[in-house]
Amino acid sequence: MRLLFATLFLIAYSGQAQFRYGNEWIVPTQSYAKISIREDGVYRLTYTELVRAGFASDTINPKNLQLFHRGHELAIEVSGDEDGRFDKSDFIQFYAEKNKGELDSLVYYHTTRANPYQSLFSDETFYFLTVGSKPGLRLPSFVGKPTNQAPEPYHLEQQITAFTSQYSFNNSIGLVPPVQQSYFEEGEGWTGDYIGPDSLARFQIRFQNRVVDSNQPPTFTFQLNGRSPNKHQLWYALNDNSPIDTLSIGSFSPKNVQLNLNENVIKNESILLKTQSLNVSAYDWYSMTYLKVVYPQRFLMNGQPGKYFYLRPNTANQSVVQIPDLNTNAMVYALTGRYATAKIRNQPEQFIVPNTSVGQTIFISNEIKKSPAVTVVIFPVINPKTNNYLIITHRSLLESATEYAAYRASDVGGKYKPLVIETKAIYDQFNYGERSPMAIRRFADFILSGGPDKHLLLLGRGISFPDVLKSSETDDLVPTFGYPGSDALFTMGLADFPEFVQAIPTGRINATTNQQALNYLAKVKEFEQAPPADWQKRMLHLNGGHDQGEILYLKSLMEQLRPIAESPYMGAQVTSLSKKTFEEVEAVDISQPINEGVGMVGYTGHGSSNTLDFTIGYCSAPGSPIHNKGKYPILFFNGCSINNLFYKYDPLSTDWLITPDKGAIAVLAGSFWSYPTSTQTYAATFYKKLFADSTTLTHTLGQLQQQVNLALNPYNGDLTLRTDLQQIILQGDPALHVFPLAKPDYAARKLFIEAREPGTIIANNDSLTVNLVLSNAGKFYARQSVSLHFTKTYRNGTVTSQRLLVDVTSVRDTIAIPIKKELSLKQLAIVVDGDNQIDELVETNNELSLDLADWPIIQKASIFPASALPDQLNPILSVTVDDRALKNGDYVSANPVVQVGLTDENQLPLDNLRNIQTYLKPCSNCPFALLSPESGSAISAISLLATYRLTNLAPGSYELLVTGRDAAGNAAGNAYTIAFKVAEVRAPTVWKIYPNPGRDIIQTSFTLVGKSAPKSAQLQLINSLGILVDVYTATPFVGENTIYLERFQQLPAGLYQATLRIDWGDGQEEQLQEKLIKW
Repeated sequence: MRLLFATLFLIAYSGQAQFRYGNEWIVPTQSYAKISIREDGVYRLTYTELVRAGFASDTINPKNLQLFHRGHELAIEVSGDEDGRFDKSDFIQFYAEKNKGELDSLVYYHTTRANPYQSLFSDETFYFLTVGSKPGLRLPSFVGKPTNQAPEPYHLEQQITAFTSQYSFNNSIGLVPPVQQSYFEEGEGWTGDYIGPDSLARFQIRFQNRVVDSNQPPTFTFQLNGRSPNKHQLWYALNDNSPIDTLSIGSFSPKNVQLNLNENVIKNESILLKTQSLNVSAYDWYSMTYLKVVYPQRFLMNGQPGKYFYLRPNTANQSVVQIPDLNTNAMVYALTGRYATAKIRNQPEQFIVPNTSVGQTIFISNEIKKSPAVTVVIFPVINPKTNNYLIITHRSLLESATEYAAYRASDVGGKYKPLVIETKAIYDQFNYGERSPMAIRRFADFILSGGPDKHLLLLGRGISFPDVLKSSETDDLVPTFGYPGSDALFTMGLADFPEFVQAIPTGRINATTNQQALNYLAKVKEFEQAPPADWQKRMLHLNGGHDQGEILYLKSLMEQLRPIAESPYMGAQVTSLSKKTFEEVEAVDISQPINEGVGMVGYTGHGSSNTLDFTIGYCSAPGSPIHNKGKYPILFFNGCSINNLFYKYDPLSTDWLITPDKGAIAVLAGSFWSYPTSTQTYAATFYKKLFADSTTLTHTLGQLQQQVNLALNPYNGDLTLRTDLQQIILQGDPALHVFPLAKPDYAARKLFIEAREPGTIIANNDSLTVNLVLSNAGKFYARQSVSLHFTKTYRNGTVTSQRLLVDVTSVRDTIAIPIKKELSLKQLAIVVDGDNQIDELVETNNELSLDLADWPIIQKASIFPASALPDQLNPILSVTVDDRALKNGDYVSANPVVQVGLTDENQLPLDNLRNIQTYLKPCSNCPFALLSPESGSAISAISLLATYRLTNLAPGSYELLVTGRDAAGNAAGNAYTIAFKVAEVRAPTVWKIYPNPGRDIIQTSFTLVGKSAPKSAQLQLINSLGILVDVYTATPFVGENTIYLERFQQLPAGLYQATLRIDWGDGQEEQLQEKLIKW
């Protein structure tokens, strides 16, 4: 069993078993012209086409031209090679077939593909032309000698109708096997539309130019495929007068039926196949995969540009073929399999085909085809012993892949020996140019021939959903294996590893742009180069559930994992949060623990690629409270499809991975369904390998996952567990060391003093407490004691010291040391592990001192220094648009200036300007876009101001969203949001006065609508005698303006006329009048 899996994946169809890696035919010193073929036919390559493609045609010896397909050299025709030169009039001609999926059989596990007439990945195949060191194979011509042999009366036509409208394992329809593996299974592939139990299906086949021969009755083969998880019983009939027969089909299995057709079932040169289910179950589904009839047919081209003829065996070992409508320029090729073995020279209307003792296939063509694409390929020389960090990427991502490789090759990056290779190069070198996951598997097998101990990073998004797999080639940057997607399957069972254990630890960066990959690389650099920190030992456990019982059950699963994390060697501090409602999706705010730092978030519950039922949200969302720069956890999620990366979606898990300066450093989750029992087994094993197994504490994350599979592989008979082994996808760098558990790392984090009596100041106390915050970010040993050397230095130079021995907790503890208050003390100092008895990860973080020079200030405090207290107060955010606080839905100009102020009780250095984030949403269906400030300034030590100048806004509705944080990460409450509008044209001004009548201060408001603000606004008050009694002026802006008539209360009672004049500054002036009553 162990070797069978690898063997099945490596042996090709008959005639190709000698190629294990797929690159054995390549001569690295030679260049090759790669010729695309998408349909069957006779192809011609001219001198001009080869030169245009960059193939050095002028200097070659055409006698040495060789053509290869799937590693085998083919015999070709070369016109004009007699002179030893390849001239402008010369050409190469050959017969070729499109990709019919023959190599797809390699991806099936313990079975074969059911539909032999449809490829899974691409209809395109490639032929490779090169100039060898010896003469290439040439297609022989055969001219038959005149003979009295009778012409063949007919050939055996193969008429095939293949149905490819649906993929048999299609969860978008809803009926798939209850447990779906990633490797290709029996019955998986392209087939026809599903047929329900209440449907009578009809399939008609018409014969063409049939010859009736009682000794050669037609044969009819059809294949049905089960499409629902139950046994299927069907009846079928041929026409209305034929006997009815029944058959059984497995749940998702194919079933072939072959019949010899009697003349009485052929009506008007056609047959009608009818099928219907005998079951009454609503979901008893099946489908038709293909129909095939083989029957005697006259030799006719019938106007077709190309046609196959299938000759019967002839004891004379040659056959005379006579075709009345044969074109005099027609080309006739004898075929063996899919390759031409001879070109037959024909005489008018007839020709002789040799070697027909066992039958023969011939192809006749009246046209010459051109390849849609010819390119030059130079195969990279790969030494499997050289590289130990492999990056497979797409051409569009080469920039980021190259930078990633440079980092991994550096001292700080691990001094790996990286290899960056494009997917297309792997297809070319290891799968004959054809698109298939087998190319990467063969490449990995070749690399492993140079030894194990490697890591594989897949840098780019892949596509696995079958309905779009063939049509989305441009989006399938770096493929995955199978459906549901599995990255581990690329190397499972290779290099003598067990069949469901990846031979190379593998991770993926699900990026579609270079910037996304570089965002992640920046986080990796920050993560790996940071010193160990005790936040990494804090963990967060989350669980969902649809009802109370399920919530409690899933919580109990997470609680089973807690002791593993809390025990040595991790000694984690685990916080648990459970879903509180029975809503389908409940949002949970985990920003506080995430921002303060957790090393890992574990989750079990329901999920999909874009949400969890206890959802943490997208951390890139505008206004997201997640701000955990430098404190990136790994996410371990048990839930359906959370790591279903392989489609057009932008998954939540990927968002946490590639969002810059926040989110996660790695995500492990399944790509498809999750089963509570098996995923809990997987999770418990992962926790043990990660936290409690001394042999794996220093493994990389990819190696840890490999060890999990190694431990669980003996139980892969459990098909649900087998899916976990394949489908738990590691998003992130497989070479990461996520927890620093090689050694302990005791660190002195804070040193401060406080009054002995709580709630009092130090001046009112005779004694003090010296507090040392001591942490261990590394390996935890229970009952380990640590020595402290405590030193006091006095103003007169006297120094006293004492040695303390303390028992420490696994993460962080505060050690309290009582001392007498002495105003002559100048400094306190502590050295952790002062005896230097403990081998630690870092030896430079063990000392702290506290300066006590300024006792008058110290006496007034209860704790010194004040920075020892955590900052828990939120900052204040203020937003103005064009120097005013905007009302929701108001108008603004097309060039508004937005200013955002942030004020805190503590200092805000100017570099904290990045903590102000401002987004603009230009339409209701548009995403928010992050704005960059035009300028930023420090208004004071505790206040910052960011200015954004928006220009040439198009008419429409907008939404502004602003968030702010202080230096400690405290958010300024909820995000500020405001909607506003930009007008396309100027509109009449709307003016309101209230209260009216009135006696005190009157408020007038007028809304200006236009692309730019007016020059001025003036409001005049005229009494009943026509005398101007008051004037108010304002600098107006687009939107709602307000003028307060503060002096109105001083006017006598009576009737007044208010006149508002708006000068738009372009020669246009608006004047509005209202009556105003003073009582």
